Amino acid sequence: PVRNKYALIGYYLGVAGFIPLIGFPAAIVAFVFGILGLRDEKRAHVPGAKAHAITAIVLGSILGLIHLFLIIMFVAVATYDLR
Repeated sequence: PVRNKYALIGYYLGVAGFIPLIGFPAAIVAFVFGILGLRDEKRAHVPGAKAHAITAIVLGSILGLIHLFLIIMFVAVATYDLR
């Protein structure tokens, strides 16, 4: 899949989405690169690139939603008034 750089970079960023502080931006970029990699795979038919692209899309979307939920919950708890 080296010939499909978008799929491979998206895959690595999808895995990097598990890292707490850089997870949200990595997940968003993984999702975008996964879509670009899937588009390029349809043109070039690189073996293994479709699996990397789909993995990037799935990890990017799931981890992005999880991080977004955690950010919303953190802001809600931080701004909650105990009075």
